[in-house]
Amino acid sequence: MRMERYLPEAKMTGSVTVRNKALALLDYFCEPDPVYPEGEVHSVYYDTPCQDAYHDKANGDFLKSKARLRWYAPDISEDPTQSTAFFELKRRAGGGRRKTRSKLSLERQWLHSAPLEDPGFMDILDEQRAELAGELNADLFPMAVIKYTRFRYIYPPLAVRVAVDTHIGSGRVHSGFLPGATDVEIPITVFEIKSEKPCEVPWLHEMFKIGFRSRSFS
Repeated sequence: MRMERYLPEAKMTGSVTVRNKALALLDYFCEPDPVYPEGEVHSVYYDTPCQDAYHDKANGDFLKSKARLRWYAPDISEDPTQSTAFFELKRRAGGGRRKTRSKLSLERQWLHSAPLEDPGFMDILDEQRAELAGELNADLFPMAVIKYTRFRYIYPPLAVRVAVDTHIGSGRVHSGFLPGATDVEIPITVFEIKSEKPCEVPWLHEMFKIGFRSRSFS
């Protein structure tokens, strides 16, 4: 099953020291997500050997894309031997964003522990390439697992979804492209707002007051 959405969203980042203040503000202004208020997010990011997607993002290029395999904890699969995962392709042209998402069922132990050199990760990419009609770069490889803890909220007056991401870091890496240490944590907190249409959140200035600043981060 494949879904495609256009994504109005805004991100801000702050130091790790403002996490608790941010969560306290959201506890006051918002309501916890009724289904998944807190959980872990894991993503295998695909990139070229020259890390083109990473550099396009870091350089702020007008045209950018990123491909990833994402799964969550707690897992939504009813089969304890399987994990529900999503292959996502995000494309951006200036301020416009578009995301294509395909739902997959993968063997749980393999997904959580297989090295990124395992050919299964390339098999997933090849299956998606056949369906995306040339939208995926021809020279992609699974580069790294990025993981973090996400706190999810909703702001009912505007039907806005809000999240705070903490404990952001790397897990497994492809040793052929990114040799070095794993389990490295980035000292940053990310605040994100997503809505179906552009809107003005009345309490957003409170996030600026505690140290958050607008910044593209992914």
